[in-house]
Amino acid sequence: MIVPFKVDEDYIKDKLKVPFVIVKSDIITGGIQFLIQKDNEICGYIRIYLKKDGTTNIDFSQVKNYRLDIESYFIDNNIKIIDKPNIYHINENKTIKKEGIFSSIGIDESGKGDLFGPLVTVSAYVPGDVKLIAFLVNSGVKDSKKISDRDILKLFDLINDKKEIYWRNVTVKPKKYNELYDKIKNLNKLLAWEHARSLENLLTDLSIDEIKCDTVIADQFEDNGLVEGCLMTLGKKVNLIKTPKAESHISVAVASIIARALFLKEMKQLSEELKCVVPKGASQDATDFAIELKFKIGAENLDNYIKMHFKNVKEVIDK
Repeated sequence: MIVPFKVDEDYIKDKLKVPFVIVKSDIITGGIQFLIQKDNEICGYIRIYLKKDGTTNIDFSQVKNYRLDIESYFIDNNIKIIDKPNIYHINENKTIKKEGIFSSIGIDESGKGDLFGPLVTVSAYVPGDVKLIAFLVNSGVKDSKKISDRDILKLFDLINDKKEIYWRNVTVKPKKYNELYDKIKNLNKLLAWEHARSLENLLTDLSIDEIKCDTVIADQFEDNGLVEGCLMTLGKKVNLIKTPKAESHISVAVASIIARALFLKEMKQLSEELKCVVPKGASQDATDFAIELKFKIGAENLDNYIKMHFKNVKEVIDK
């Protein structure tokens, strides 16, 4: 992380939340380090280095316990996260140190901002295997929004060939999506329900194969505990970490790629059904296409193809 302002002990204390506390600080070469403790358990050192350009480098590599929790406290408008996932310690030779590697389940979705097509949510388990994670990172696995659709499908096949990676999806097509939204009246609640169902399904698969994973990482699209409230017995036993820019973690990146690939496959099927290329997103092109479709199939049948709560649906209906 790069922080463009001075960082001192008061800053660290202000960011940490109970029960995390600073138990001691030491001067190190080029900076200072703070030993963090939770209750009676030592978590490790947060290290601060002053750089020549006047910025400050915050290093979490020596935090061994509760690292994701601690890092999440330092994400705000004043801090920028380096694009490379810092927990994997990728060096110039494209190798990865074992330090900081752990198994986790990532959750992500695709189709939320698309007028046409389904909402796809995926939970993906990636074991803490150094060689596997190095392979994924070096193959280009990252946030799916930074990958072309062609490469998404290639990476999906690559991921799907790795039998040690488990994943489950929940795909809600427009008809069912609209029914659920009419009942729930809230997109975040609908997302939380999908997140919880995909996670529960994956945890069931893992338990059958006697694989235990307590760390679950998801993007922080809400702060009201909606996902936790939707979880059933298995899900309530995990440590769910909701954090901005969750795709920087490899399991979330894997989930995002799978979700995007499944969405693209659904859109291809829809294009074949309608015998033309269906636009992605919710731009004017998508609106114009929906208007044309309305005249072909009738307004009463649009809910089979589009998410009816989108703002541009009014324009589609009024035309």
